[in-house]
Amino acid sequence: MSKNIYFILTFLGFLWGIFGGYIIADSPYLFLGWIPISVVSIVLTGFYAAIINYFYFKNFQNEES
Repeated sequence: MSKNIYFILTFLGFLWGIFGGYIIADSPYLFLGWIPISVVSIVLTGFYAAIINYFYFKNFQNEES
């Protein structure tokens, strides 16, 4: 995975974390009735970034060695 793709996906992840709750839910912004959708979006963005980081740096290290 190239560096440009990594940055684009990370940027999309941040956009999702910020605006995803407003796109999915209508007022009030609750998931399963009690979890704020913004919290869910931030948690999912964290997992997403961790997965992208893992694969990116894994591939980067493979290219180096």
